[in-house]
Amino acid sequence: MERLIELTIRLYGDLKNKLQIKNKLIINLESNLKIIDLIKKLDLTQDDVFVTLVNSKAVNFEYKLKEGDIIDIFPSLIGG
Repeated sequence: MERLIELTIRLYGDLKNKLQIKNKLIINLESNLKIIDLIKKLDLTQDDVFVTLVNSKAVNFEYKLKEGDIIDIFPSLIGG
């Protein structure tokens, strides 16, 4: 059985509304996942996401998630 890790996810802007999350989401996921896997599990796409911070540091979609990570996901901006 895959070991689970606990993550805290905070969404901003339209992403918060899209997933109907008021403040933050605490979830347990498999320990071998990357940010891109988390985004897909949240039913989001790479195009939905502008920047992702883990523990207040910008990371790319290949960042491997770790126990206790706090993930901030900001939406892409549309318009000019």
